[in-house]
Amino acid sequence: MWPIEKWTITALSSAGIVLFAALVLGLVGPNEATLRYLLRATACTSLLQFLAAFGATSAHAVLRNPVSAWTVRNRRYLGVAFAISHFIHLGFIVWLARVYPDPFFSNTGLSFWLVGGSAYLFIALMTITSFAAPRRWMGEKKWSLLHTTGGYLILFVFFQAYVPKAFMGDVFRMPLAAAILLVVGLRFYRIYRRRQVGA
Repeated sequence: MWPIEKWTITALSSAGIVLFAALVLGLVGPNEATLRYLLRATACTSLLQFLAAFGATSAHAVLRNPVSAWTVRNRRYLGVAFAISHFIHLGFIVWLARVYPDPFFSNTGLSFWLVGGSAYLFIALMTITSFAAPRRWMGEKKWSLLHTTGGYLILFVFFQAYVPKAFMGDVFRMPLAAAILLVVGLRFYRIYRRRQVGA
């Protein structure tokens, strides 16, 4: 068993992100470039944690190794860590919008607010229902529907943010886009295998 398990993962991840952001802001100052850098950084931490949680079962079905087993055991805690990271990301979005409204608002369309707002609503609901009492109150069928729908919506948001620009030559987004495509591939491969077994 790995030494870092359960809520320790969530605590260390969240503390690390907060400390990193505080260090950057303390050394450089809260200017527009710094806030945009922290937006990109927290988007990366959110994406990696989300992929680890969302792709855990699919990866373990293929790999069957200690790392994939660890992600399955701790997917709940990785998911909560993702939520915290992405709400920190939201904090930087609000900060940037308040302090530097132009060009922020001129560069964001209605779809940004609708899709992004829906994703954050799902993240909040999924985080709340990660705990035992709300999950029992909701019931397994509704819980599964919420987390499946929310998971695919969040995946879509990350997919459209990284994959098209990676194919257009954005070097920064290429490794992250590759990680997204890998998780998508593993997810659909697992679905295919389950259908083959059930056929």
